Amino acid sequence: MVVRRATAGGAGLRRISRPLLRLVAVALSAMLAVAAWQVTDRPRHSAPPSTVSGADAPAAIGDVLGRTTSISSPLSAAPPGATLIARTAGVRLLAHGFIDHYGVGSAARSAPPGRRLLAFTLEPRPGEAADAPETEPVLSIRIGAVERGPLVISKDYLVAAVPTGITSSSAGSSSAASSSAGSDGVDLVLTEDGVRQSISLLTGRPNSDRLLVCTRLHRWVGSATPDKGTPADNPRDVTMKVTRADGTSGMTSGTITVESASLSYWAQNLSHPPDRRSAFLHVSANVKLAGDKVGYGAEAALLHLRLPDGTVVPAVNAAANPGEDIDNVFTVPATFTTGTISYAGSISSGLGSQSVVGPVAVPVAIPAG
Repeated sequence: MVVRRATAGGAGLRRISRPLLRLVAVALSAMLAVAAWQVTDRPRHSAPPSTVSGADAPAAIGDVLGRTTSISSPLSAAPPGATLIARTAGVRLLAHGFIDHYGVGSAARSAPPGRRLLAFTLEPRPGEAADAPETEPVLSIRIGAVERGPLVISKDYLVAAVPTGITSSSAGSSSAASSSAGSDGVDLVLTEDGVRQSISLLTGRPNSDRLLVCTRLHRWVGSATPDKGTPADNPRDVTMKVTRADGTSGMTSGTITVESASLSYWAQNLSHPPDRRSAFLHVSANVKLAGDKVGYGAEAALLHLRLPDGTVVPAVNAAANPGEDIDNVFTVPATFTTGTISYAGSISSGLGSQSVVGPVAVPVAIPAG
């Protein structure tokens, strides 16, 4: 094979060796591969060019519920806070909106008769107690009284066909009860541990069944983060009266330290508060008495929390193995910011009893938001 090449002395011919040809072919293939990646990996919120118009594309069959890499028009960005968080995984709605058709060329499809096409995009989010998704979120789409799934998160667009009577202005009925007959909402539903929460795919706003505490920015304080708020006035002195089973008793002293406080919806034993606008406040309180080499977790029966409105909440040990571990929790509003932990009262067992001589109070605060 020969190619023409311009030289200082004028036009000429130069033969390219076969090894060099192979190198050129490999380089050209690599350039084409990069070009192809740049085309197919375009931002998914832009509408790729299509050779078929919405009017020309044949109608899809049924309610569709599929994935595509191409849609006819850009989607609207979801509003801030369009996020659902469960125990091990979560999801964020990125964009949503109605489109005329999806797909390219012979694969293009328009809405079935009596329906509109609704497209949306998602991304996974970490669960309540993780820095990264631990599991694939269990997702479905609820259209009126019908729910279908599971949905799988990918870089593609998700497309569903919904009745033409459903519009963005009809999203007011989307709520925790939108699966009831006659509802005209369209919702993304996240389910885990029997707890269901949802976002309207018409407005992008979370419904009233969302777990409020799971989307808070500030949910933890501890002695290692004084700049982010920390339990104050630690440690506190404590005096205990100890009575043995044989009736002999004595006094001892020590300290109690509230080492950390955090908010969550789930406890270690997978229990959770009774409603979506409540949370568990976990308090790590350590008691160390004279002569003890190490401290121990304060017993739940001796801990109470006083809220700013005067409500007093008892602690519950919600550890997965309460005989060996302690996870002291208080049921509080999901918007909790301040309260006072009191260490007071008496407890008894087969070995005897112990009483706190003079209640001890330790304030605790978690930044709002």
